[in-house]
Amino acid sequence: MSSEVAEFPLPADVTEEERATAKREIGKHAKILGEAGWKKADVRRWLHERLQWPVRELLPGRDGGEGLPEHVLAKFRDPASETAMIPKFRAPENIKVVVAGGTAGRFSAIVPGWTFSKGSNLVFRRILR
Repeated sequence: MSSEVAEFPLPADVTEEERATAKREIGKHAKILGEAGWKKADVRRWLHERLQWPVRELLPGRDGGEGLPEHVLAKFRDPASETAMIPKFRAPENIKVVVAGGTAGRFSAIVPGWTFSKGSNLVFRRILR
């Protein structure tokens, strides 16, 4: 993961000091991981390994959630006791890692998208003001 921070547009009323702070803060999490030798692929693999739940925890209505669709549950003899793990994303490559931020300090976020997309692609693009 590169510790370099790409240039990005900030509002015109941002001072040079605020601009410098933003550049410094945006890269902090990326820098921590980069200094540990992690690349974006490593972050994706780590997340993919941990973003999995057993079928029995993904039943419709459990904790108010929609749960797994019926066609997925039908693959298991007894979904209510099934311990097979279901990944949130099909593969690590489906997890998008983006370095972005502002002047507030170290924050990370997960941007949900289509976890099992069949025809749609999540697209990130730079927005210029």
